Amino acid sequence: MEIEIEKEQLSNELYCQAYEMEAMADLLIRKETERWVSGFADMIVEKEHSSRYNWILKYVKNKRVLDIACGVGKGSYILAKNGEAKEVIGCDLNDRAIKYASIRYKHPKITFVSDDAQKFTNENNFDVIVSFETIEHLPNVDQFLKSIDNLLSSNGLFFVSTPLSSIPHDTNPVNPYHIQEWDFNEFEKLLSKYFEVDETYLQLRKDNFSFFPYWKIWIKNKILSFFETKKVSDIKNNYLDKINAMNPVKFEKKDSILLNNLYGISGYQIFVLKKK
Repeated sequence: MEIEIEKEQLSNELYCQAYEMEAMADLLIRKETERWVSGFADMIVEKEHSSRYNWILKYVKNKRVLDIACGVGKGSYILAKNGEAKEVIGCDLNDRAIKYASIRYKHPKITFVSDDAQKFTNENNFDVIVSFETIEHLPNVDQFLKSIDNLLSSNGLFFVSTPLSSIPHDTNPVNPYHIQEWDFNEFEKLLSKYFEVDETYLQLRKDNFSFFPYWKIWIKNKILSFFETKKVSDIKNNYLDKINAMNPVKFEKKDSILLNNLYGISGYQIFVLKKK
């Protein structure tokens, strides 16, 4: 029996390491990854994603939470462990990502399921629904928002974020994984069809510095880490200081000066929504 358990553990670890190597290869070749694989992502993206989940911890304590399009599950784990959620369901369309999540981020309060975010249903409503960096990937956003409305409890909160676009909505996004993107006014108009907008936030980068000064060192460290070899160097000093992925900052729509200066600024718009 113990041998079988050890075999399963080894098989799971090899699966996760292979998945992580794929994420690292994506970074090396394309300088980006489709999913947030913690420790194997651009450090700016890593900080941006973790900041969003840490930001909503105060809203999820003792709540039933849906993390829709949860990817490989790091965010769901943060909500369950650090946010002390009563229950977290992490849903993603990709079977491989869900398998990885079930291994790396196993937690008694989390259930990971493979399903389509646009069609996901559950017999019980959720107090909090989280959709970070999801909607821009979906072909049918209206179907998705209708589904979320059906899943949200009467007093529930829906947190949704998407990149802040400076190009027209009908223009193809630069990111190859995105189907569409919105500027602030376009996104608010879309969401207001189904929800009441409670609060709006921005999460901006102050500058878009080059990732290349420490790129080679980072890659060497990741490769050597698979063999438990001493790292080449500690990546810290000034480069990490330039990562300006701040926690979301509340944004008042009436601030027209800020609105007029969002063009060309890299970042995200985050809406806190309630049922109408």
